[in-house]
Amino acid sequence: MTQRTGELFDLGYQHYDGPREGRMRARKAVFFDGFRTTLGLGRGAGAKVLPMLLFGAAMAPAIIIALIVSLTNDLIDLPGHPEYYQVVSIVLLIFTAIIAPELLCADRRNGVISLYLVRPLSVTDYVAARWLAFFAITLLLVYSGQIVLLAGLILSASDPVDYIRDNW
Repeated sequence: MTQRTGELFDLGYQHYDGPREGRMRARKAVFFDGFRTTLGLGRGAGAKVLPMLLFGAAMAPAIIIALIVSLTNDLIDLPGHPEYYQVVSIVLLIFTAIIAPELLCADRRNGVISLYLVRPLSVTDYVAARWLAFFAITLLLVYSGQIVLLAGLILSASDPVDYIRDNW
């Protein structure tokens, strides 16, 4: 017969000695969780594929336009910043149509909204934090392509300072 070596200790109730971070920390946690959920961070490779494909599809026109401008030295008239949005708007719509439900519906489906709302987070805080995460990711997607396009056009201009002055 084997002899048991484990012991149980009755420590009683242990008081929490850490900092009380409150409502703002709960908002930040929901925001960063939404940010991570949107990008598939902390999940398997399958969850990262679609956001990265859509991000690449939004960046590809900016990179291609910047490369063509740098190679042709303004010999052809290429689309600029306003036309870039016409090209990328479909990708942005698909991205937002996939991401927005993922932020709110997954919590309802898994039944964790009631855990979020126990305290100190209110319904308004939860919705605002999720909306801000959605807005931040969408803004990152929109502006990253514009920044790449602007950098490519500035670097390929014959006089970058004049290009910035004329197009800023």
